[in-house]
Amino acid sequence: MTSRINDVPLIVPDEFRGILPVSPSDAPFAFEPESFRGLRATIRPGDVVYDIGASYGVMTALGASLAGSSGHVLSFEPNPAVRPLARMLIERNGFGERVTFVDALVGERSDRAVPFWVVPGYRSVASTRTEGILDFEADARRIEVPMIALDESNGPPPNVIKIDVEGSEYAVLSGARRALTEHRPDLVIETHGGEITGIAGDLTAVCMLLSDLGYALWDLTANEPVTARDYAMRYATVIGQLLASTRLSSLRLAA
Repeated sequence: MTSRINDVPLIVPDEFRGILPVSPSDAPFAFEPESFRGLRATIRPGDVVYDIGASYGVMTALGASLAGSSGHVLSFEPNPAVRPLARMLIERNGFGERVTFVDALVGERSDRAVPFWVVPGYRSVASTRTEGILDFEADARRIEVPMIALDESNGPPPNVIKIDVEGSEYAVLSGARRALTEHRPDLVIETHGGEITGIAGDLTAVCMLLSDLGYALWDLTANEPVTARDYAMRYATVIGQLLASTRLSSLRLAA
Protein backbone atom coordinates (compact mmCIF):
# COMPACT_ATOMS: atom_id res chain seq x y z
CA MET A 1 0.00 0.00 0.00
CA THR A 2 1.21 3.51 -0.82
CA SER A 3 1.13 5.75 2.24
CA ARG A 4 2.06 9.40 2.61
CA ILE A 5 4.72 9.69 5.30
CA ASN A 6 5.68 13.32 5.96
CA ASP A 7 3.96 14.03 2.64
CA VAL A 8 6.35 11.66 0.84
CA PRO A 9 4.60 8.77 -0.96
CA LEU A 10 6.11 5.47 0.15
CA ILE A 11 5.01 1.90 -0.41
CA VAL A 12 4.65 0.37 3.07
CA PRO A 13 4.60 -3.47 2.93
CA ASP A 14 1.90 -5.38 4.79
CA GLU A 15 4.65 -6.84 6.97
CA PHE A 16 4.89 -3.41 8.64
CA ARG A 17 1.33 -3.61 9.95
CA GLY A 18 1.32 -2.84 13.67
CA ILE A 19 4.65 -1.01 13.65
CA LEU A 20 3.15 2.31 14.62
CA PRO A 21 3.12 4.86 13.11
CA VAL A 22 4.38 3.29 9.88
CA SER A 23 1.66 0.70 9.36
CA PRO A 24 0.15 0.61 5.87
CA SER A 25 -2.56 3.27 5.84
CA ASP A 26 -4.60 5.43 3.49
CA ALA A 27 -4.32 8.32 5.94
CA PRO A 28 -1.20 10.53 5.78
CA PHE A 29 0.84 10.74 8.94
CA ALA A 30 3.93 12.41 10.36
CA PHE A 31 6.96 10.31 11.25
CA GLU A 32 9.48 11.98 13.57
CA PRO A 33 8.54 15.37 12.12
CA GLU A 34 11.23 17.37 13.93
CA SER A 35 14.05 15.22 12.57
CA PHE A 36 12.47 15.20 9.14
CA ARG A 37 12.31 19.00 9.20
CA GLY A 38 16.08 18.99 9.61
CA LEU A 39 16.59 16.46 6.81
CA ARG A 40 14.28 18.30 4.45
CA ALA A 41 16.19 21.53 5.08
CA THR A 42 19.63 20.00 4.53
CA ILE A 43 19.43 17.15 1.98
CA ARG A 44 19.86 18.23 -1.64
CA PRO A 45 19.54 16.13 -4.80
CA GLY A 46 22.72 14.13 -5.30
CA ASP A 47 23.77 14.21 -1.63
CA VAL A 48 25.39 11.36 0.27
CA VAL A 49 23.36 10.78 3.43
CA TYR A 50 24.35 8.65 6.43
CA ASP A 51 21.41 7.24 8.40
CA ILE A 52 22.97 6.12 11.68
CA GLY A 53 20.54 4.09 13.74
CA ALA A 54 18.25 3.24 10.82
CA SER A 55 15.98 0.76 12.64
CA TYR A 56 13.17 -0.26 10.25
CA GLY A 57 14.54 1.99 7.52
CA VAL A 58 11.82 4.65 7.36
CA MET A 59 14.28 7.55 7.56
CA THR A 60 16.56 5.74 5.11
CA ALA A 61 13.68 5.64 2.63
CA LEU A 62 12.76 9.28 3.24
CA GLY A 63 16.41 10.29 2.86
CA ALA A 64 16.69 8.36 -0.41
CA SER A 65 13.61 10.16 -1.69
CA LEU A 66 15.02 13.58 -0.77
CA ALA A 67 18.47 12.85 -2.24
CA GLY A 68 16.93 11.67 -5.49
CA SER A 69 18.17 9.25 -8.11
CA SER A 70 21.67 10.76 -8.11
CA GLY A 71 22.03 10.60 -4.32
CA HIS A 72 23.00 7.75 -2.04
CA VAL A 73 22.19 6.69 1.54
CA LEU A 74 24.40 4.59 3.80
CA SER A 75 22.08 2.93 6.31
CA PHE A 76 23.77 1.81 9.56
CA GLU A 77 21.90 -0.57 11.90
CA PRO A 78 23.29 -3.16 14.36
CA ASN A 79 20.01 -4.89 15.32
CA PRO A 80 19.66 -8.06 13.20
CA ALA A 81 15.95 -8.34 14.03
CA VAL A 82 14.91 -5.19 12.15
CA ARG A 83 17.26 -5.23 9.18
CA PRO A 84 15.17 -7.58 6.98
CA LEU A 85 12.18 -5.23 7.18
CA ALA A 86 14.38 -2.22 6.40
CA ARG A 87 15.68 -3.96 3.29
CA MET A 88 12.14 -4.89 2.30
CA LEU A 89 10.98 -1.27 2.59
CA ILE A 90 13.86 -0.04 0.45
CA GLU A 91 13.41 -2.69 -2.24
CA ARG A 92 9.63 -2.24 -2.47
CA ASN A 93 10.17 1.47 -3.12
CA GLY A 94 12.76 0.91 -5.83
CA PHE A 95 15.58 2.49 -3.82
CA GLY A 96 17.85 -0.55 -3.90
CA GLU A 97 20.51 1.09 -6.07
CA ARG A 98 20.49 4.23 -3.91
CA VAL A 99 21.05 2.56 -0.51
CA THR A 100 23.98 0.69 1.00
CA PHE A 101 23.26 -1.20 4.22
CA VAL A 102 25.98 -1.39 6.86
CA ASP A 103 25.24 -4.03 9.48
CA ALA A 104 27.15 -2.44 12.34
CA LEU A 105 26.91 -0.19 15.35
CA VAL A 106 28.57 3.21 14.90
CA GLY A 107 30.76 4.36 17.76
CA GLU A 108 34.00 5.91 18.94
CA ARG A 109 36.24 3.16 17.50
CA SER A 110 36.07 0.07 15.34
CA ASP A 111 35.75 -3.26 17.13
CA ARG A 112 34.82 -6.79 16.13
CA ALA A 113 32.28 -7.27 18.91
CA VAL A 114 30.77 -4.99 21.55
CA PRO A 115 27.77 -5.53 23.87
CA PHE A 116 24.41 -4.33 22.58
CA TRP A 117 21.01 -4.70 24.23
CA VAL A 118 18.18 -5.59 21.83
CA VAL A 119 14.62 -4.78 22.83
CA PRO A 120 12.27 -7.34 21.25
CA GLY A 121 9.28 -6.73 19.02
CA TYR A 122 8.14 -3.35 17.83
CA ARG A 123 9.80 -1.65 20.81
CA SER A 124 13.16 -2.47 19.21
CA VAL A 125 13.75 1.22 18.43
CA ALA A 126 14.91 1.48 22.05
CA SER A 127 17.77 -1.00 21.54
CA THR A 128 20.99 0.50 22.88
CA ARG A 129 24.57 0.10 24.09
CA THR A 130 23.68 0.76 27.73
CA GLU A 131 22.71 -2.00 30.16
CA GLY A 132 20.55 0.62 31.85
CA ILE A 133 17.82 -0.19 29.33
CA LEU A 134 16.97 -3.16 31.56
CA ASP A 135 15.45 -0.71 34.04
CA PHE A 136 12.79 0.09 31.44
CA GLU A 137 12.77 -2.98 29.18
CA ALA A 138 13.33 -6.00 31.38
CA ASP A 139 13.26 -8.41 28.43
CA ALA A 140 16.04 -6.66 26.52
CA ARG A 141 18.59 -9.25 25.35
CA ARG A 142 22.36 -8.78 25.32
CA ILE A 143 24.10 -9.67 22.07
CA GLU A 144 27.44 -8.74 20.54
CA VAL A 145 27.67 -6.71 17.35
CA PRO A 146 30.49 -5.23 15.27
CA MET A 147 31.21 -1.54 15.81
CA ILE A 148 32.66 0.92 13.33
CA ALA A 149 34.01 4.45 13.69
CA LEU A 150 33.10 6.70 10.77
CA ASP A 151 36.70 7.94 10.53
CA GLU A 152 37.81 4.34 9.98
CA SER A 153 35.15 3.45 7.42
CA ASN A 154 35.57 3.53 3.65
CA GLY A 155 32.27 5.21 2.87
CA PRO A 156 31.98 8.21 0.55
CA PRO A 157 32.17 11.60 2.30
CA PRO A 158 28.77 12.48 3.77
CA ASN A 159 26.85 15.67 3.07
CA VAL A 160 24.24 14.97 5.76
CA ILE A 161 24.33 12.65 8.77
CA LYS A 162 21.22 11.67 10.72
CA ILE A 163 21.96 10.18 14.16
CA ASP A 164 19.39 8.35 16.31
CA VAL A 165 21.34 5.98 18.51
CA GLU A 166 19.66 5.91 21.93
CA GLY A 167 22.47 7.52 23.91
CA SER A 168 25.51 6.80 21.72
CA GLU A 169 25.53 10.32 20.26
CA TYR A 170 28.85 11.40 21.79
CA ALA A 171 30.47 8.08 20.86
CA VAL A 172 29.40 8.48 17.22
CA LEU A 173 30.70 12.05 17.02
CA SER A 174 33.97 11.12 18.76
CA GLY A 175 34.62 8.53 16.08
CA ALA A 176 33.86 11.02 13.31
CA ARG A 177 36.01 14.05 14.20
CA ARG A 178 38.06 13.88 11.01
CA ALA A 179 34.95 13.53 8.84
CA LEU A 180 33.32 16.48 10.59
CA THR A 181 36.43 18.60 10.21
CA GLU A 182 37.21 17.75 6.59
CA HIS A 183 33.75 17.38 5.06
CA ARG A 184 31.54 19.58 7.27
CA PRO A 185 28.35 17.54 6.89
CA ASP A 186 25.09 18.81 8.32
CA LEU A 187 23.95 16.78 11.32
CA VAL A 188 20.42 15.92 12.44
CA ILE A 189 20.65 14.33 15.88
CA GLU A 190 18.05 12.91 18.24
CA THR A 191 19.67 13.48 21.64
CA HIS A 192 19.03 11.23 24.63
CA GLY A 193 20.40 13.25 27.53
CA GLY A 194 19.52 10.70 30.20
CA GLU A 195 21.18 7.80 28.37
CA ILE A 196 24.37 9.37 27.03
CA THR A 197 26.09 9.30 30.43
CA GLY A 198 25.69 5.52 30.52
CA ILE A 199 27.68 5.12 27.30
CA ALA A 200 30.14 7.96 26.66
CA GLY A 201 30.28 11.66 27.50
CA ASP A 202 27.12 13.62 28.24
CA LEU A 203 24.88 16.08 26.42
CA THR A 204 27.09 19.05 27.32
CA ALA A 205 30.05 17.22 25.77
CA VAL A 206 28.01 16.58 22.61
CA CYS A 207 27.08 20.24 22.24
CA MET A 208 30.56 21.54 23.05
CA LEU A 209 32.24 19.15 20.62
CA LEU A 210 30.00 20.46 17.84
CA SER A 211 30.51 24.07 18.88
CA ASP A 212 34.29 23.64 19.06
CA LEU A 213 34.23 22.27 15.50
CA GLY A 214 32.50 25.43 14.29
CA TYR A 215 28.93 24.16 14.07
CA ALA A 216 25.95 26.40 14.79
CA LEU A 217 22.99 24.73 16.51
CA TRP A 218 19.26 24.77 15.87
CA ASP A 219 16.71 23.30 18.30
CA LEU A 220 14.38 21.39 15.97
CA THR A 221 11.83 20.83 18.73
CA ALA A 222 11.46 24.53 19.56
CA ASN A 223 12.33 25.41 15.92
CA GLU A 224 14.80 28.14 16.85
CA PRO A 225 18.56 28.76 17.04
CA VAL A 226 20.14 27.75 20.31
CA THR A 227 23.50 27.92 22.07
CA ALA A 228 25.36 24.80 23.11
CA ARG A 229 24.85 25.64 26.78
CA ASP A 230 21.12 26.28 26.48
CA TYR A 231 20.46 23.15 24.45
CA ALA A 232 22.32 20.99 26.96
CA MET A 233 20.28 22.49 29.80
CA ARG A 234 16.92 22.10 28.00
CA TYR A 235 17.38 18.46 27.12
CA ALA A 236 19.59 17.15 29.93
CA THR A 237 17.00 14.55 30.96
CA VAL A 238 14.59 14.39 28.00
CA ILE A 239 14.80 13.59 24.30
CA GLY A 240 15.58 16.50 22.00
CA GLN A 241 16.04 17.06 18.29
CA LEU A 242 19.12 18.99 17.21
CA LEU A 243 20.39 20.31 13.89
CA ALA A 244 24.08 21.24 13.66
CA SER A 245 25.34 23.01 10.55
CA THR A 246 28.15 25.25 9.37
CA ARG A 247 25.73 26.88 6.89
CA LEU A 248 22.77 27.43 9.19
CA SER A 249 21.95 30.93 7.92
CA SER A 250 21.36 29.58 4.40
CA LEU A 251 18.95 26.82 5.41
CA ARG A 252 15.19 27.10 5.18
CA LEU A 253 13.77 25.78 8.45
CA ALA A 254 10.04 26.30 8.12
CA ALA A 255 7.64 25.02 10.73
